[in-house]
Amino acid sequence: MRAFLSVLLAVLAITAAAPAAHSAEVGPATTWTVAPGGAAIVTVPTFILTGARTGATFVCSGSVSGAFPVGSGLGSRLFHNIYVTSRCNGPLGVTCEIVSAAPAYFTAISYLNGRTFGRLFNVTFRCTGQFCSFTATGTLDADYENASATFRILTTVPLTITAITGCYGFLNPGDPLTPSLAGAVNPRQVITSP
Repeated sequence: MRAFLSVLLAVLAITAAAPAAHSAEVGPATTWTVAPGGAAIVTVPTFILTGARTGATFVCSGSVSGAFPVGSGLGSRLFHNIYVTSRCNGPLGVTCEIVSAAPAYFTAISYLNGRTFGRLFNVTFRCTGQFCSFTATGTLDADYENASATFRILTTVPLTITAITGCYGFLNPGDPLTPSLAGAVNPRQVITSP
């Protein structure tokens, strides 16, 4: 009987200790450090929008404005109040002006060798021209590289055209629109994560 009670007590002790062992394995949320932070401009010499269905290409130039937080122990939203302003030349001589309809924000997901990878949320581009106007919305992949101070919008995920006027059929509602953008951030930011 004593042997049975000893085994039972040992099993209960192991069971009671298990949740503590599991909780010890859960690490703290990833934090970020940004310097110098503050308002910043991304100069974009060339910004490409490509209609994935038809191959129609808009070649644009302009800027991206926004703000970085500053300090250590920061959360993952590292670039916010982002607006894009750009002038684009499209097929058949069509021109249009892009203005963000609402501020986007960049949320960091991972960090490797001085490069921060994340997503750009709440992206809404309105391109307005005499013969072609459209709105495209979505969430994009993006990254920031410390060494070159370059912010990039990657081509891995397209926007979706939600409204259109004109454009001669080379863009249509529901079409995917793939952006490609890279520019130098001024002032240069240094983003790190443990």
